[in-house]
Amino acid sequence: MYFPILRGKQFELIALRELAKLEFEKSFRPVIEPVKTISNPFIKTIAELNAGSITPIVIVNSELGEEEPFQGVMHSLLQASVEFEPCIVFDSYHSLQDFNQAREFLRGKPYVLYIKDISDESVFEDLDNVSVVLLEDKPNIASQAASSLPVPVVVVEDGFDKKIKNADYPKVTSFSSAIGEYRSLGLVGFGDYTITGNLFSEGGGPAYVVALHLSEIVESRKSIFSPRTQIIVNHFCSENNGSYADPAGKFFDALEKLIEFLEKENSNITETYALSEFKKLYESNHFPGLGAVKKLAVSHHIETISKYIAKV
Repeated sequence: MYFPILRGKQFELIALRELAKLEFEKSFRPVIEPVKTISNPFIKTIAELNAGSITPIVIVNSELGEEEPFQGVMHSLLQASVEFEPCIVFDSYHSLQDFNQAREFLRGKPYVLYIKDISDESVFEDLDNVSVVLLEDKPNIASQAASSLPVPVVVVEDGFDKKIKNADYPKVTSFSSAIGEYRSLGLVGFGDYTITGNLFSEGGGPAYVVALHLSEIVESRKSIFSPRTQIIVNHFCSENNGSYADPAGKFFDALEKLIEFLEKENSNITETYALSEFKKLYESNHFPGLGAVKKLAVSHHIETISKYIAKV
């Protein structure tokens, strides 16, 4: 099973709602971290995921953005009568006292543990009612945990090589090999932060260069030092004209490179809803805004991985 981590931003929520309605085997379970007070779009997203037979995992004790106390998050979601599984996260910015307080609040209810900081092993104690542990670390560390803990373990990696400047993206970067390794390591799944990366920011600003990111799964690479199956990300960047102006023109410059890549260079890209939308934008010469463009890249990433897992 694939566990994509999303931050509950508008474009990420829309991506999930669109994916929930598509007809493909959904071998993914999103982990959503609210970064604002629980809103109607957030509730709507969970409801539409439920309609698509998906029960999302919701982090209830976030420390990012305009989060509300975990009691308030639980109250809002329970009042909305949507199906979700609460998740408690432990990171360097959480105190052990606050973490244990959240666990005590959920005592007797099934929940997920998301451990980002393994320095205090007491967080792994008292796993009653814990359905799964998400462990943000290297796959071999997660594998060791899986052999020691009485509950299933999922490895989470931040595989996206996020650049400070879009102009710095090369044509392709490696993302993760967990997709081909997690089963042999005794893990029940793997997760990542899609093509947004773990670093949280409220929003982006104008850019000299627009970059489009297209995930791909490759198998049987020629190098003996490369994993047999791994996820890579193709990057398509507009030319840097030294100006913030004309984001639409920059988008079409990058989009043209993406379309040329699909037509001339590669046949291994998974056909997804997002890919069809990129083609429609190219044919109609329509610029939907950079938020919508990022939504399509996130959607393509999730659908690509879900389809691959379903067939292997």
